[in-house]
Amino acid sequence: MDPIEQSLHHKLTQESLSPSEVREGLTACFVITNRRFLQHRMGDERPPAELDAITRTLVDQVLAEAGVSEANPTLGDLRQAYHTLEAQFSFEAEPALLAHHRQIIQRLFELGQAGIEKPPEGDRQEPTGATPARASRTWTDVLVAGREALLNRLLGVRPDQVLNPAATDFPPSHRAEVAAEIKRAVNAFKTTAMDAEGRRVDYARLRQSKAYAAYRAECSPRLRTFDLSALATRQEQLAFWINLYNALIIDAVIAFDVQHSVTEGRAGVLAFFRRAAYNVGGHRFSAEDIEHGILRGNRGHPYLPGPQFGPADPRAVWVVSPPDARIHFALNCASRSCPPIGVYQAEQIDAQLDLAARNFVAADVTVNPDRGEVHLSHIFRWYAGDFGGRSGVITFLLHHLPDDERRQWLVAHSDSARLVYRPYDWTLNT
Repeated sequence: MDPIEQSLHHKLTQESLSPSEVREGLTACFVITNRRFLQHRMGDERPPAELDAITRTLVDQVLAEAGVSEANPTLGDLRQAYHTLEAQFSFEAEPALLAHHRQIIQRLFELGQAGIEKPPEGDRQEPTGATPARASRTWTDVLVAGREALLNRLLGVRPDQVLNPAATDFPPSHRAEVAAEIKRAVNAFKTTAMDAEGRRVDYARLRQSKAYAAYRAECSPRLRTFDLSALATRQEQLAFWINLYNALIIDAVIAFDVQHSVTEGRAGVLAFFRRAAYNVGGHRFSAEDIEHGILRGNRGHPYLPGPQFGPADPRAVWVVSPPDARIHFALNCASRSCPPIGVYQAEQIDAQLDLAARNFVAADVTVNPDRGEVHLSHIFRWYAGDFGGRSGVITFLLHHLPDDERRQWLVAHSDSARLVYRPYDWTLNT
């Protein structure tokens, strides 16, 4: 065991660490992991001391650019810098090495947190009675917070950025009617500026309409004071969040002056769905939060690590669980390949979701018997886990396809059929 490994091992056996010691351990961990990666994966034959010096210089540079003090670092700064550091390296090519590396990093931060929470010897007191309850932050909370802070910084998204203006002091009776108002607003949008199927939206016409002006001035501000506990049933929750998502996306397209696609602009599609957000009941909910956090049972973005909300996030209490995969055919992302926009009602939500799924599958899925292929939307690839993997996707298709030659072929070839996901058309749905 070389001196760097000995130093890191010593830190990991302590009961707690200071932020400066966490910084030292973080640097040592990246130095050791990168050395092993370069030697074993890349066949780098340079002397270990030379490899270590290069890595240490890079780590120090990233920490300095991230604003991490060399003399008095904070755990918060170190956590944010860690995600930037990991992006500089390519350990993903060695999953076992990466997993071990992350376990050590996690332990370092846990010891650092223990060092912050441990009172000085002279200040320790025995418990004298009950203490106020507080939410317990877990390592998952730390990772999610770090991920969100890093992404928001890279994408230029402000945590206080929302589209609904400040609310006036509405009477309590009006606050309770918000869910119904959102539903009426989406219905008014459909009547004013959409085709009969809800697939095409005339955003220019909607921008100038009384329906949109009323939504901006009267409806969306009330979301700020809406008590989400008023959604007493799962059916009410599903209908509210689906309608709100679709209204938010329409509002965002107009507010951000999207011309051709939600992928345009800085960082494309990822930025749009994070910028599009409302203040609901005092909390910020972006389109990503609503889809991946609330409606998908907090499974998180398919291409980002971790859940959408950490366990201590106050928004996690509103997660709809277990999730219903049919919501994927009710959410419209303002693009040509998206399902059409509907207006959902709590008392009919199950039948409406089933109809939405059946209509989408019937219109979208094709079969090529000669090639043994089923062609379907990329939705089934992005969210395969929501459907239960490949076998779950097949079962979903069999359940929702009409009883025609496509379904008959799939019944006979369910085990051998090759799923082909067609490219997603992100062109604005005008």
